[in-house]
Parts: sequence; structure tokens; C-alpha cells
Amino acid sequence: MPEVMACVQHLYREAGEDLAAGLILTPYVDFCVADATRPQEAIKLIETSGDKFVDLLTPSLIAGSRIDTEYYLKEAIRLSIHQDATIKERAIFSLGRLEYPFKEGDLPEKALTKLEHAIEKENEDVLIAVIIASAFGLYEKQKSLDDRVTMLIDTALIKGGDSALYAASRMLRFKNYEIPELLLDKLLHHLRRVNPAHRRTLNNIDYRLQELLAGENPEKAIRFIEELLTANTGTLSIETFDNVSWELLRNKDGLLNRIMTKWFLGGERALCKVILDILIHQDISHDLPLAADPKELYGIDSNRIFFLAKKAIGYLFFRPVTAASIILSLIQYTEEKETKKALTELLFDPLLINYPGKVENYLKEQINSEIDAIKIACEEAIATFEQYKHELQSTGDIPELYPYQSHREDYHRHHFRQMLEVTKRAEEKSILGGLVSKAVILYGRSSIVYVYKSKGKTERVETPFHHHEFSFEIPRLSVITPFEFEYMLHVFQAEKIQA
Repeated sequence: MPEVMACVQHLYREAGEDLAAGLILTPYVDFCVADATRPQEAIKLIETSGDKFVDLLTPSLIAGSRIDTEYYLKEAIRLSIHQDATIKERAIFSLGRLEYPFKEGDLPEKALTKLEHAIEKENEDVLIAVIIASAFGLYEKQKSLDDRVTMLIDTALIKGGDSALYAASRMLRFKNYEIPELLLDKLLHHLRRVNPAHRRTLNNIDYRLQELLAGENPEKAIRFIEELLTANTGTLSIETFDNVSWELLRNKDGLLNRIMTKWFLGGERALCKVILDILIHQDISHDLPLAADPKELYGIDSNRIFFLAKKAIGYLFFRPVTAASIILSLIQYTEEKETKKALTELLFDPLLINYPGKVENYLKEQINSEIDAIKIACEEAIATFEQYKHELQSTGDIPELYPYQSHREDYHRHHFRQMLEVTKRAEEKSILGGLVSKAVILYGRSSIVYVYKSKGKTERVETPFHHHEFSFEIPRLSVITPFEFEYMLHVFQAEKIQA
């Protein structure tokens, strides 16, 4: 028996973090079940060998429970107060893993009673996490224990720290369809205090939130995200939750429009910036049209509609088509002429003035809209912009507005250095750096390389250069009046409205 245990223990520990490490334990359990004396012998060896075979305590107890459940439950309870902390931890974990013969028997209740006594005495975070996992294992075996298990896990999470929260997050991720509604609420309540530095816990939460958002009642997930982000402003962002971001984009016309409307109306900075963060983090390079959710607008006055429009500009200004699409959607939900006029003016200034290309093209497309209010707003905004361009051209050249040649050169050098820094940072993160070599060619129309083939032969390969170009539109006022431009955005972002 010692030789078999030593071999299995070695293979298990060598596997390390490999998810398949546990597969080696299943044949070991079958081996122990084949002879009724083997589980007893294994447990004695584990007790007398320190931590040499401690990883085999749980599978040894599981094997024993297939032979005599009541006896090995008593063994697990006995070992759960062992002086050796590691043996104690493994024994408590085993209480939720033993194979109980009858789902409605009293043995799982005895195990749960032991866990309830343990949580009253224990304060060590790692052990509390083990109690949480073991308690849920008992619930899986006997569903009638749901109320007691929920109460125990709630008590454990109140006392526990990061390890306990990680155990709770694992339940969310891997036991998602088996968690009772009340227990799910308790888990989400406690996980709001997750440490922003604990990525594994956050990743587990992310998977469960995606499933909640995709379900019939996404309210739980939305409330959790709101509370978590507002409580961790500056240390946690939506970028941490890849699956949540993906799900919101997948359901753009439903969820994304809904939370955008709700959070812009609320004006909380940590939530308002989520929309842009999602677009950036998910690498949405194209302009994504969004629309206000009419359910979130129900019963609000014109001041709050205008407030929402300014938030859209403040946070989505560098996605001008997205901002314009939100403003157009608001126009159809207000009957007041003054509010429609104010929203139309926002389309002109600051959007059209700063982005005469993208925004004008988008508004021209929307002129064909079936909604009269949107059609009229687009026509008026474009007409105002045409008048603005005509007046600009009528002034002629004003020499005082032209900077000196030296100033222009200084600015170009400054801009070049900025772009160079951005390029360097991007290259550091690029996966291509380790795959291809880099060469700087000062002039020419093609490059020549020699490819080495078999028997020392080389082949001359000539690659002609191709022309590539890329253009982007920058806000005009960011160059003409940068301070006023930034001040406007800060005001739009920071502005609050009385409830």
C-alpha cells in the first residue's frame, strides 16, 4: 500500500495546477475499494506520515464511504479536529465529498452539523473556504438541506476573507445551475467586497455575470456591476469583465442601450465611462450606433433628457457617430420644441463643428429616416453647418490666425514625439515582435532577401513595396482651442442634476 500511495502522490503533485491532475485519483479510489482493508491502512499511513500522503486523505475517505459510509463519516469527523492543520482541512473538505448511500438519509445531516459547529470556532480564512465548499457539496447530495447550507455559507462569508470569497466565486462559475436563488443572492451580496487585485476570483464572477445577463432576468447582474464598480472607483473597471462586455455588445439593442440610458441619467462617473471602456476594450473600431431606451426615459422631464445628451457627448465625444445616434434617438422621445431645438444644436456644436466628415455623413444617412422628428433635426443641423462653413469662407485670410513657421515646426516635432511614444508602447504589446524581424528602409521600391534552401543553395526573393494609407478625423477644436475644448468635455462629464 505505501508504494502505491507514494506513486499516486508523486504523480498528483507533479501535475501541479493542471486541471487533469485529479484524474489520477479516480483509479486510486477504485484500487482502495477493491479491498476493504486498504482505506483503513491508507488513513493510518496518512496520520503517521505528516504531509507525505496528505493529498490522498480525501480520496481514501471517499473509497471507504463506498464500503461503510457511517464508519468513514465518523473517521472524517474525527480527523476534522486533528492537530495537524492540513489533515484537519482535508477531512473537513471530505465531509462534502463522501458517497452517502441514501439521498434522504441522516448521514449528510450529521456531516452538516459538524460543519456548523466548525464554523462557530474557526476563524482561519483558508479553513472557512473549505467549509464553504464542503457545505455546498452536502447540498448537492441532499437538496432538502438548502436552508441550512445557505445560512452556513452566509455565516462563513461574513467571517471569511479573500479565500472564502474565492470559494464562493468557484461555486458561481462551476455550480451555476444548481445554486438556489436565495444562496445566489447571498453569494452576490458578499462578493461585492472582492479584492480588485484577485483576478481569479473576478474571472469566476465574470463567467456567472455573463450567464445572468443572457438569462431572462439580468437585473441581478446589472445591480451587482453597479455596486461593484462604484465601490471600487479607480481600482476596478469593466475591462476586467471580458465576458460581461461581450454579452452587452452582443445584446446591444437591449442591454447595452438600457444600461447606457440608465447610467448616463444617473451621472455616476464610474458607470458613465463603462460604455466607452467597453467599445475600447472590445476593440470596436467602427462607430457603433446606440439609442436611448424608452423604458428608462419613461416619466422624465426635458431637463433630464438634455442632461443625458450632454453625458453622451462628454463620455463618447471621440466616438462622434455613437454620440450623435444617442442624441437623435432622444429627439423622438420629447414633444417640447425647445428641447428638440437644444438637442439639434448639440448635433451642430460640438459634433458637426469638430467632426465635419463622420457626423455629416451619418446625419445625411439619417435624413431618410421614417421618423419625422429625426429627419427634421438632421436637415436643420446640416443646414446650420453649411451656413457656418459659408461664413468661415467669407472672412477670407486672417494673417493673425496663422501661427509662425517656427511654432508650426515646434508643434509638428512635439506631435511626432507623441506618436513615436504611442508606437513604441504598442510594439511592446504586439505579438508580432517575436515572430517577425524589423528593418528600416530609407528609400527604394522593393526589398530583397535571400532564402536558404537545401544543400547550401540560396534563392533571391524580391518583394515590391505597396502603398498603404490610414486616415482618422481629430476634433478640430482640440487644435484650435484645446483648453476650452477640454473644459467643455470635463463640464459635460462632471455635471450633476438634482433628483
